Amino acid sequence: FTSHILLYENCPAQYKFYKELEFVEVRTGGVFGGMLLHQTIEDIHKSVLKGEPELVTEDNITAWFNNNYTLLSKQQRGYLQKGQRDALLKQVIRYKERNEQNWDRIKEAEVDVSLVKEGYILKGTIDLIQGEDGTVELIDFKSGDKPDVNSTDVMTVRMLDRYRRQLEVYAHLVEERTRNK
Repeated sequence: FTSHILLYENCPAQYKFYKELEFVEVRTGGVFGGMLLHQTIEDIHKSVLKGEPELVTEDNITAWFNNNYTLLSKQQRGYLQKGQRDALLKQVIRYKERNEQNWDRIKEAEVDVSLVKEGYILKGTIDLIQGEDGTVELIDFKSGDKPDVNSTDVMTVRMLDRYRRQLEVYAHLVEERTRNK
C-alpha cells in the first residue's frame, strides 16, 4: 500500500505500531477535516463523471458537505467547530469555482490501482486522473497548509519529497495499467 510506504518513511516505529501491531490511530481534527474535504470533492467529481456537471452548485455542495460531516462525525465520533466547518466548506466552493471550466478534463476519480510484484503488491487510490490531448495528470489532494516549494527547511523538503515519491509510485501504477505516460 502506498500509504504504508509513506508511513514507514515518515516513522518506522509508527509503521510497526499501526500496521504490524494493529494499534488504532487517534484521529485529530486535521485528519477529520481532510476526510471531509476529500469526500465532498469526491462528490463533485462523481457528479461530473456521471455527466451531470450542472448539479455541482453551491447549494448541492453545501448539502453534500453537511451529509458527509454528519456521517463522518458519527463514524469518527468527532466534531468540528462551526468556524472550522465554514472554512472547510469555503475551500470546497473555491475548488469548484477554480475548476468548473475544466470539468471536461476529468477522466477518473478515486481510482484504485495495484500492481503485483515478486514479494509485494503496490496498491493505492488516486484521487483524480485528468488530462487532455493524450496527456494524463495524476492529482492527490492533500489537506493542511500548502508547503513552500522553495523552502530549504529540512522537514518541508522531506515532506515534498514524500509527496513526489507517492506520485511517482502512482505514475508507475498507471503506466503499467494503461501504457500511458
